[in-house]
Amino acid sequence: MSEAKLYDKSYKEQAVKLAGQIGTKKASNELKVPYGTLYGWVQAAKKGELDMEKERRKML
Repeated sequence: MSEAKLYDKSYKEQAVKLAGQIGTKKASNELKVPYGTLYGWVQAAKKGELDMEKERRKML
């Protein structure tokens, strides 16, 4: 069983931004981040839980 990776806030923000530009699935593949993980970050950003106000407005 592999250990969970930890990602810093900046990485998450950039990943969410990329997902908004090219789609979550494609960004997940490109960044080698599990789809479910990136999807969770996108959902958190939409709720304002990642402190990404400008990105959140674009997604709504």
